[in-house]
Amino acid sequence: MLANEELIKAKGWGEAIPKEEKGNPEYLEFANKVAKTFGTRDGKAILEAFIQRYLLVDIVTDTTTQFGAGRRQGHADVVKQILAQIEISNKA
Repeated sequence: MLANEELIKAKGWGEAIPKEEKGNPEYLEFANKVAKTFGTRDGKAILEAFIQRYLLVDIVTDTTTQFGAGRRQGHADVVKQILAQIEISNKA
């Protein structure tokens, strides 16, 4: 069992995606591909590593530059988008 399985299964990640995109068949196909990719054993391990490295860390610390904070936020946003795609696929 993944340490962050509850975070992965959490609801609300897909709320950031505009409704018109969610209803688009191409968008759903993309979400399904993302969910399939990260649903494999290796994919789950990679997602776990992404969550540990990019989502469960402080974006800003005492020594963070503005550039560093932006980079960390960008990494976290990519992980959030992966979680959103998985949620959208699971709801379909």
